Amino acid sequence: HNLDYIANSLANMADSLIVDYDAISFEKLIKSYEKGGSEGFIATYEEITGNKRFDKVNFENHLVNIGFIFLDTEKVLQGIDIFEYYTQTFSSSWYAYNCLGLALEQNSQNQLALKNYKRALQLNVTNENNYNVNLEERIARLEGLN
Repeated sequence: HNLDYIANSLANMADSLIVDYDAISFEKLIKSYEKGGSEGFIATYEEITGNKRFDKVNFENHLVNIGFIFLDTEKVLQGIDIFEYYTQTFSSSWYAYNCLGLALEQNSQNQLALKNYKRALQLNVTNENNYNVNLEERIARLEGLN
């Protein structure tokens, strides 16, 4: 009896310590945009990134995933908001500028998309994921539209 009680107590304590901060932060960010738009999102982002409990969360992935959720659900302006914040927050990330370029192009803002694709190409000096060919093709296509 006593050992079962101790084992169950320890198991309950361990369960209470296992929290999915990745999922919690993602959900908080999505809800914050729905409630407060870009300003609410930024305030929540800054609040949770400053909280040590969320230290292991990959917030760059969150920005990418949230931005693409908006694009995939035809909320292009919201996607642009998120990707603009992504470029500000991770200004040395070529992928941030690539994502913003995609969103802008989806919104027919071709000149701004072109500018962001060129910045992505400039930042992707190691040709990560062999992606520069894709960027060069997008740049050539958009320049051909002018």
